[in-house]
Amino acid sequence: MEGPRGKWGEASTRSTASSWATPFIGRRAELESITRMLSGHLAVSIVGIAGIAKSRLATEAARGWSTSGFGRAVVVDISGCSKVEDLERRVAFGAGSPADGALDNLALAMSRGEMLVVLDGCDGLESEAVRRLTELLERAESRGLLVTSQARLGLPREAVMRLGPLSLTDEPRPAPERLLAHDAPKLLLAAAGVAGGRTYSVPDEATAAEIAALCRHVNGIPLALEAAATCLRGLEQGTSFELWRCVSLRWLKHAVAGGLGCTSKLP
Repeated sequence: MEGPRGKWGEASTRSTASSWATPFIGRRAELESITRMLSGHLAVSIVGIAGIAKSRLATEAARGWSTSGFGRAVVVDISGCSKVEDLERRVAFGAGSPADGALDNLALAMSRGEMLVVLDGCDGLESEAVRRLTELLERAESRGLLVTSQARLGLPREAVMRLGPLSLTDEPRPAPERLLAHDAPKLLLAAAGVAGGRTYSVPDEATAAEIAALCRHVNGIPLALEAAATCLRGLEQGTSFELWRCVSLRWLKHAVAGGLGCTSKLP
């Protein structure tokens, strides 16, 4: 393939994706797996239900790619794109490249080993747009494409990472240290700290039991955990975790139909 190098990502990492207030918790094994997959496949797809934090994982993978010296990385939010023209315009905008031939330039940059490209939110792509990506990957023998979607796209030599919930305990009354050995309660407390403007600890087994129950009710889904944490904004300081859990569950039961992945047995 021949074409201009364009102005692909003058910074080490460019992103049109959302930023996050909460710290990145867990998923270290998944990040390592993504790096290994990218070295041996034309494309890697992070697949999972809505709210499972595919976008967050992909963005962290891009950040790790650039900081580890593998090359530049660009994260492009293509949610809402369906046609080839939509995809081309969004890629050009997100990567800071010329609008004409943006996808061809993308493939060229990847084939030279210059860049990791993340296409975040591929669920709405029509078959023609997927075929266009397939043609580019096959023609350029490009490596360095990472996509997120609720279902695999069927790209050539595609490795698939199926992303599950964060780890949680099935103990009904765990000791605080056993609770915090899992990522779901750690994210819940971190998000609560952001929402409530203070640090939350787990002083005893009774508190640990309430937190563990809430994590189980939302099945360890990151988006649902963060949504539960926002319920703290309306509660006074000193409110018990038991009341917080009840308030959170009343709110979250309305989110079941919205795809947050919560259990249908919410009270």
